[in-house]
Amino acid sequence: MSPREKIHFVRTGDFETVEDELMAAMESLDDTIARIDTLLSSPETDTLESQARAHGPDAPEGSGEPIESSAEVSV
Repeated sequence: MSPREKIHFVRTGDFETVEDELMAAMESLDDTIARIDTLLSSPETDTLESQARAHGPDAPEGSGEPIESSAEVSV
């Protein structure tokens, strides 16, 4: 078995800066998650979801009707 060599670590202030940035990013993420949770649990979200289901995926924005029946085509 080979002899073990000691490993020396040199700590700099870089780790503290990275840790501070990481903590700030995590706090920002927590705030964003809280806002999303609030939006998803609000009564307006239920109304918007039911409207979206009623209009279907083929409805143009704001039309209220599916594309097939939204306008007559004249040639």
